[in-house]
Amino acid sequence: MMMMNSQRNRNRNGVNGTTSQARCASPRSDAVVNQAAHDGQPATGNTTRRRYSREDNRAIMKCYYASQPDVNGYRQRMHSLWREEGGFEQTEQRMADQVRNILKRNWFTGEELDEIKEAATQQDRNGSDQEMVEQETSEQEVA
Repeated sequence: MMMMNSQRNRNRNGVNGTTSQARCASPRSDAVVNQAAHDGQPATGNTTRRRYSREDNRAIMKCYYASQPDVNGYRQRMHSLWREEGGFEQTEQRMADQVRNILKRNWFTGEELDEIKEAATQQDRNGSDQEMVEQETSEQEVA
C-alpha cells in the first residue's frame, strides 16, 4: 500500500492533480511521452511556428553579410542590424539557424546570394562613407 501511494505521488505535478507525463500505448511499454502531445497542444506552449517568406530570408541574408560573418561576434551584429531594419522578434540563435538552413538547402542561387552580399556591403560602405564625411565636418567645425 505504501509503495502505491509513493508511486501515485511521483506521477503528480501538483497542478490540479494532473500528471505531467503519461505512458503511451506502444510496443515499448516503458516509453514516456509529454502530456501536452496527447492534449493536442504544442510542447513549447501556445506559440506557432513562423513560416519565413522569401523576402524575410533575403533580409536575414542581407543582415548576415553586413555583419561581417568571418569576424567574431557576427551574430550580435546581425541581430542588432535585424532589429534596426524593423524585423519581427527573433533570437540570435534562430537567425543563425535560419542562415544555416538558407545556405545548406540552397534556397537562393549563387547569383542571388552574390547580389544580396553586394547590396549589403554597398550599403555598409555608404554608411561608412557618410560617417567619415560627418567626422571630417565636425573636425573642421571644431578647428
